Formats: sequence, C-alpha cells, structure tokens
Amino acid sequence: MKRTIGCALLASILAASCLNSGFAAPNQLRVEKPDAWSREKCRLFRQFKEAALAKMGRDTLGDAFVKAQDAFIAQGCLVRASVCPQTAKELAYADLLSLEMINAGATGSFLPFSCAPATVRQSASERTP
Repeated sequence: MKRTIGCALLASILAASCLNSGFAAPNQLRVEKPDAWSREKCRLFRQFKEAALAKMGRDTLGDAFVKAQDAFIAQGCLVRASVCPQTAKELAYADLLSLEMINAGATGSFLPFSCAPATVRQSASERTP
C-alpha cells in the first residue's frame, strides 16, 4: 500500500513539473505574441538577407537554402529552423548574415543556420589544391 501511494505521489510530482516546465502536450503549449525585439530581429534578418542576395547574387545559392530562410521569415523568425549551407558560397553567405545579425545585437541562437560542418560541400571550382 505504501509503495502504491509513493508511486502515485511521484507520478503526480513528475506530471506537475513537466507541465510547469513546458513539456506539456503540443496542444497545451502556449504560443506567445512576439515582443518588439523579436520583430526587430526578424526585420533585420530579412533586410540583411536581401542585401546579401543583391551583393552575392541569388543564382549562387540553392533554391532549398533560400526557401528555408523564407519559411523562417514567414513564421516570424520564431520557429526553430535548420538552414544548412551546402556549398562554400552558401556558407560564406550564412557567415555574412550571422556576423551582421550578431553585430546588430542578436544572439547566435536566433539564427536559422545549422548543420554539421562535414555536410558543407565545395564545387570543383571552389576547391583549393
């Protein structure tokens, strides 16, 4: 009997702590309205993205790479994204945007660029002997 009460008590404590820490079921999670700084970061990201595309040329980046950023922006830059540079030019572009965003005050955790370094590929013309 004591063991049953102990297990029930432990289960109740764990359930309560999960609910309080955000580990609730997806339909129970609250979506909060973005604050002014979140909106500003997204505006800056969009601005820096357009400037970098104009500077580097849209045709130097893959469609999937650009579309993933567009999806990040369309969601208000609030949903965690994984935009992975696949070429040296995409990596240079991601580095440029990252530096501009960090110089503007954003943290690295805001940025959508993410993947293992081994996945960055270079075209034959970009490789150095």
